[in-house]
Amino acid sequence: MPIAVLCPGCNARLNAPDAAAGKTVKCPKCKAAMVVPAPAADAGFEAVDDPTPPPKKPAPASARPPRAKTDVTLDDSEDEKPRARKKSRDDEDDKEEDDRPRKKGKGKKKAAAGPAPAVLIAAIAGGVLLLGGGAFAAYWFGIRDDKPKETTGNPTPNAPPGPQPGGPGGFPPPGSGGGPPVQPGGPVKPIHETSTTAFRQNSKNNLKQIALSFHLFADTHNGMLPAGIFDSGGKVGLSWRVALLPYLELDQLYKQFHLDEPWDSDHNKKLIPQMPRVFAAPGATSNGLTYYRSFTGPDTVFPPPQRGPAGQPATGLKIVAIPDGTSNTALVVEAGEPVEWTKPDELVYTAGAPLPKVGGIFGDGYHVVLADGSTNWLTTGTPAEMLKAIITAKGGETVNWGK
Repeated sequence: MPIAVLCPGCNARLNAPDAAAGKTVKCPKCKAAMVVPAPAADAGFEAVDDPTPPPKKPAPASARPPRAKTDVTLDDSEDEKPRARKKSRDDEDDKEEDDRPRKKGKGKKKAAAGPAPAVLIAAIAGGVLLLGGGAFAAYWFGIRDDKPKETTGNPTPNAPPGPQPGGPGGFPPPGSGGGPPVQPGGPVKPIHETSTTAFRQNSKNNLKQIALSFHLFADTHNGMLPAGIFDSGGKVGLSWRVALLPYLELDQLYKQFHLDEPWDSDHNKKLIPQMPRVFAAPGATSNGLTYYRSFTGPDTVFPPPQRGPAGQPATGLKIVAIPDGTSNTALVVEAGEPVEWTKPDELVYTAGAPLPKVGGIFGDGYHVVLADGSTNWLTTGTPAEMLKAIITAKGGETVNWGK
């Protein structure tokens, strides 16, 4: 028959089956472990609940039998589960504390999934400004290059190369001549059929640097303008472009020349590929050829020089003694045909003869830099009389640049 048992945890009176006699079981109410006593000698005794329970006293821990000696098969997973009990305020607080960091963690994951809209907009705006600033800097320093540089290749690598000497559809080889122009600037095969703002500005800057170097030379040579350098035979063997190298801050290149030898000597011709950028036409492969040439002749700033000592500069007129004035007289022009930059081969002007060819860089016009350093753009339709007035240094003409 059932065995009366008192739970040491909750003091509940329970009836245990005979099979549990002498074994450790759990209280169905508080899950406390307890030992079921062996049945008494009087089998007819039946334990019943006492209507007056004794005062509740917690059983000492030492009085509780060790769980390791139980013979009753227990469910370990059930023992590991938390006891079902009424939730207290402390439990709610713990749950709130657990939830808060969990929510923050989720927020961080969402933030990590991608940048905030404000950050993304700022990054895009910064990239646009960076690209825009880089493009402006490339334009400014690439076109407005105040300091000439030496180059052996294409001064504008991404630009299409121009026609080459002697090539199909190109300009004739230097010195090959050609028919006289009907109008100033034609007929020639220009590098660019039409001019662009960038290339025109590049060429204009080149001419301004060249004019400035002419003035610097004149300041150290009694006001005389350079026409070239005499070779050992007393003739002009190197061009004025070589004579200007020290005034273009290109002393190292200048010192490599044998000044007493002509431009095509075995030594000097090796320096042709080292043409400075300031003498190169914009947007084309130079190959040591330049379109920047001056006019020569009895009525120009550079009359044919007499013989001179080897290695010394040949000179033209004094810059302060140009009869027509520096603002009416041409110093350098964009010629119709190029020459090797070291060769003293300039545009010959003879009164009554056809005008030299000009306009080999752009098909719709050409630049001319005057003796005062100013640069002007003339269209291909400029009258021959106006170009003649610019070429001559003592013709008495006054050029009206406003028309």
